[in-house]
Amino acid sequence: MFDTNSQLELPTSSTDVVADKVHLNYAFIKSIFAKKLSIPDYQRPYRWRSEHVLQLLEDIQRNLKNAGSYRIGTIILHRHPGSYDIVDGQQRMVTLNLILHYLYSQTRDMDSKEVRSNCGLPLLSSSFPHSDSQVNIAQNYKAIKEWFKRINGSDHKEFERFILQKCELVEIILDDLSEAFQLFDSQNARGKALEPYDLLKAFHLREMAEEVEEEKKKCVKSWEEAVNKGMLNNLGKYIFRIRKWARGGNAGEFGKADIAEFKGISINDAVNYPYMKSILMNDVLLNNMGGNSLYKIMGVETNFPFRLTQPIVNGRMFFEMIEHYNEKYTRLFEDDNLIKTFYQEYCKYNGHHRIGDRYVSELFKALLLFYDDKYGKEDLQEVVFVFYKWAYRLRLTKMRVFYGSIDKHVSEDNLFKKVELSYYPKQIKSFNVSINVDEIKLGDSELKDIFKGLICLK
Repeated sequence: MFDTNSQLELPTSSTDVVADKVHLNYAFIKSIFAKKLSIPDYQRPYRWRSEHVLQLLEDIQRNLKNAGSYRIGTIILHRHPGSYDIVDGQQRMVTLNLILHYLYSQTRDMDSKEVRSNCGLPLLSSSFPHSDSQVNIAQNYKAIKEWFKRINGSDHKEFERFILQKCELVEIILDDLSEAFQLFDSQNARGKALEPYDLLKAFHLREMAEEVEEEKKKCVKSWEEAVNKGMLNNLGKYIFRIRKWARGGNAGEFGKADIAEFKGISINDAVNYPYMKSILMNDVLLNNMGGNSLYKIMGVETNFPFRLTQPIVNGRMFFEMIEHYNEKYTRLFEDDNLIKTFYQEYCKYNGHHRIGDRYVSELFKALLLFYDDKYGKEDLQEVVFVFYKWAYRLRLTKMRVFYGSIDKHVSEDNLFKKVELSYYPKQIKSFNVSINVDEIKLGDSELKDIFKGLICLK
């Protein structure tokens, strides 16, 4: 599980971290835990499960008798005056804290609270607000206790001493948060594949090099909150596909090869381009308005007027755009009574849970989100039926619906492009959707009865 012979490779491209800004050395666990470590708010939950913990314990046990040191990975720290935030390595560090907590409780005459307070285990005093973290910490601590009970004759003091004095990490300390994430991106890309969302976060943080530290933290915290709530999937499931379909392109499943869609133009490079002037002027104006309480009292909107198909502006505006559409998704599909009622009545038919039906549901939601982004609630009570018939016609006329079926359906009759090119909602309301009875593949079904009720079968 752990590569003890891996060599650290610093980035080499012109946009990568400059080596003299990186403080790098090999550090034993005792030395690392002597620092004031903290888990920043933007970090994800503690997700290691018992199998990861047991693998680490077994790896350590196999190396107990080795005379030399045992390297167990890398830790990336962001240094503040007097403290260090863990950027990468949280999972392993929390696990080592749990292991040492158990060992200390066996070798010292202390209760659990005294161990946390007096034995230099910095992370166990941290707050773990996410329920996943709390559950995994409890389960993993139980697994640690049970593992040591199974190892008859194990010397707790020897195990403790080996972890503190023989286990080492490649310790990388940086003073700039965006550079820390850049290095995190680079190092992880050499190991297990990063999610495209992680790559985008690292890229856009690098684009915020000139921003103040608090602004970076705010963006990352918002991003990780979206991850924890499962909202970041909206980026690939809806935003990516809407942007591609509105231009008449194809949109498969979002992956690493597609992240270029969300790498746009840097503010400093865009100042002289006419097409960017309206975006930059709005940003400056609204930032100034946002700091004036009078506008809030008057109820004047001071949020940026994002559009799903607008140019991507790297850095802060990208993070704000994704947060904006996560909030819009929630308002539309969870708070809007019209859409909630419609969805319950027309989209919760028998069989709606099937994979193909879920793909169609996502297509329908993407179209609603795109329309709402352009026209708001104007004529939505009529347009929603047009979109429903257009999207669910695919389900009614196909025995099976695959992910690729959605792309094909859009390319044959691209309603996203029609919305993009329209000037008024009436142009969308007039869009006609009908199905010949001989096209129907599902036979007798609740969905067929719904379409009959909508009078669109002929």
